[in-house]
Amino acid sequence: MPTSAPAPTDVRDTLRELRGADFAYFMGTGNAGDALINVAAMQLFSTLGLRPRFLNYRSAGVPEGGVLVCSGGGNFVSMYHNLANFVRKHHRSAKRLIVLPHSYSGHEALLRELGPNVLLMCREPRSFDYLNGLGLRAEVELSEDVALNLDPATVLRGQPLAPEDRGSVWRREAWRDRLKYAVRSAAYLRTSPRDPETGRRSLLAYRDDAERTEAPLPSNNCDASVVFSSRDGYYLPDSALRSTRALLGFLNHFDDIFTNRLHVAIAALLLGKDVHIAPNNYHKLESIYRFSLKHRFPKAHWEAADDARPD
Repeated sequence: MPTSAPAPTDVRDTLRELRGADFAYFMGTGNAGDALINVAAMQLFSTLGLRPRFLNYRSAGVPEGGVLVCSGGGNFVSMYHNLANFVRKHHRSAKRLIVLPHSYSGHEALLRELGPNVLLMCREPRSFDYLNGLGLRAEVELSEDVALNLDPATVLRGQPLAPEDRGSVWRREAWRDRLKYAVRSAAYLRTSPRDPETGRRSLLAYRDDAERTEAPLPSNNCDASVVFSSRDGYYLPDSALRSTRALLGFLNHFDDIFTNRLHVAIAALLLGKDVHIAPNNYHKLESIYRFSLKHRFPKAHWEAADDARPD
């Protein structure tokens, strides 16, 4: 039976507890949506005066006995394993391990291993109910997706949010990423003219990965989270900022966005776009739409039927 979910905890209140602490933030891996979550977290750290060490799941030197904060997202569900593997490896030695708001399913054996030094934050009530139903020793809190804290204007202005590596490798990667994103954006925009009657331009941005549904993809589909992802998906602050800036800049060319990518939807809503949100292949999109988006964004529209997709 579902529990009566409490009012959500503001993730900023949880992070304030880290003031003065020496902690490491592990940046989520994946696509441009994960980059956007990381950038929103970086903005929160800056606003709160926090100075974490930024690492990713391939970084050496994970501090033993320290405070570890893992990015929010959708990586603690049964189809993905990198975050679960990281938690499995480090939860016993960490003084404190915080997983920022996530969706959860599967991984029951690992979840039951976790002790009271672990805080699992959920970004929607269904995941909160799932974890509470397991009777865990770890702390469980209901919050909201970290990306909802993003200030897109700051990102688009190009302001750095963390120390950057300005060496030759950084310069090569920055140049390559910017060129790649510019070419991809221009190529899609050439095939997406404005409607001659309304003057509006629409983006069809449905996912084409493990979370896609059985509905056929539109002929002019652009899976923007993949198009504007980094080369390998292992983000550090500078690559996450480049990816997020490219995604936001691309979305700003459109008036109406049709998507089942959660963070394409959130980014577009933060930019003031009309966004039509469709399901992925598990509850994530609908749960977060009903919990966080429906009442916050008047331009958010739920499109439950697969045949609602335009072509």
